[in-house]
Amino acid sequence: MKLYSKKTEGGCKTIKIMGMLIYQREKTEDILKRKIFMGLCKSQTIRDDSKSIYVFGIRLYKRTLPVTKSQLNMLLGRVNDIYYNMQVLVKVPIVHKYFLRYKNCNVGKNIVLYAGGPTFRYFDNNKCKALKCGVNGIITLVSDLNYLFIEDIFIHDKNLNEMIDNYEGKNCEKFYGLLPPRRLKKINRYEYTTEKITPMNVYRAKANVFLLEDVVRSKWATDLEVEAFGDFGGAALSALQFLLYTHPKRIYLVGNDCSNEQLAYHSDRPKVTDHSAKINNYQSFKRFARVVYPDVRIISVNPVGLRGIFRECYTRSFLKDHPEIEVEEHQIIHEKNIM
Repeated sequence: MKLYSKKTEGGCKTIKIMGMLIYQREKTEDILKRKIFMGLCKSQTIRDDSKSIYVFGIRLYKRTLPVTKSQLNMLLGRVNDIYYNMQVLVKVPIVHKYFLRYKNCNVGKNIVLYAGGPTFRYFDNNKCKALKCGVNGIITLVSDLNYLFIEDIFIHDKNLNEMIDNYEGKNCEKFYGLLPPRRLKKINRYEYTTEKITPMNVYRAKANVFLLEDVVRSKWATDLEVEAFGDFGGAALSALQFLLYTHPKRIYLVGNDCSNEQLAYHSDRPKVTDHSAKINNYQSFKRFARVVYPDVRIISVNPVGLRGIFRECYTRSFLKDHPEIEVEEHQIIHEKNIM
């Protein structure tokens, strides 16, 4: 028998002398328990809200701990989230009723989601015969989109909204996301970059309107006819919620680079230098999609910032310019085979 032993495992720490329990500390997410001398004296703290001390199993002391400033701020933040978000949620069942006609409408089909990353230029859109969904200024490079998503008035690209409103594509169905007031204020807090899409834009484009939650990175939407879209920082991640809702066989991500390189199309919008939050959002989306639609394959074409997240494939033109990337033959994709 050891004279003295000390053991730490997970959130539990135990000290024994000659096999007798002298001290034990056990911590879970909400509760901290301590035992002294074979448990004759115990203490228990619950969520930093209350603390109790027991001797021989009898509670001798109980104290409710004061609420900290950080706890008050967290509570105030949650109350604000509920207050602002309710102004969006009460409208959703009316505004989103039309989504029912898209539910499972693409079963068995392949869809390409085009974003503006520079790797778009390594993908031959003309050879691809699948359904096509795009975001923002990708309309200047793809003439045959089936779906188009935007969420902004592009202050720095003055003509882009008019071009998007007038875009025809391949009988393109347009979806315009309406940013709620609190979200707009937060986006523009350092530099005025966007504004809420106007009713005139919606009318001119004959666009469908969708609502975004007024809580950032709260939850992904599953039933779009009764839920607001989760706001995960960009039209591409809103489009992905819609594409999953249509339940295709595969979704190919093209130009979803999350890199600091110049966009494939011209834009005067300020560049985002830190893409870590957006990459985390794609990782979150992967987990969501795996649970809700495990049969839908999401494939990243020529991945850069998203490398290692989704299934990956590469075009020969991209590999030619990046010989440092070694891939198996089955990872090389031919655009004409996506249909």
